[in-house]
Amino acid sequence: MTEEKDRVLIIEDNEVVGKLAVALLSKHYAVQVASNGVDGLVASKSFNPQAILLDYTLPDMDGYKVCRRLKEDYQTKDIPVIIATGKTDTVDRIEGLEYGAADYVSKPYDHAELLARVAIHVRMKKTIDELLDRNRILEELVKMKP
Repeated sequence: MTEEKDRVLIIEDNEVVGKLAVALLSKHYAVQVASNGVDGLVASKSFNPQAILLDYTLPDMDGYKVCRRLKEDYQTKDIPVIIATGKTDTVDRIEGLEYGAADYVSKPYDHAELLARVAIHVRMKKTIDELLDRNRILEELVKMKP
């Protein structure tokens, strides 16, 4: 039996940057790429990723708006979003966190940092999902108890 790879969605409009992220992450994860915010929102539901690497600058809406929409949707609200941008100002980083981003990574990517940040958020998402599943099972057992 082959173990299924964890999934990471990359929402990035720059083809070169997207290919670099795919090259780095696809060694460890199943990766899907969306080139704009609308496609990213659709892919977030169909691909069901454990983490999303989200570019700040997209052609149809900025990454903060995409992040806000992900966090407002019941199906995607718990997926950790890592904002990727060349912006380094603290105010910009705080704004992204206020929109619901779990983390921030700077471009150009430091390969080791990108892998480490994605790995920690994938692990946290899987742990939270596992705890929620166990909680549901316990709730069902309590309901069955006489």
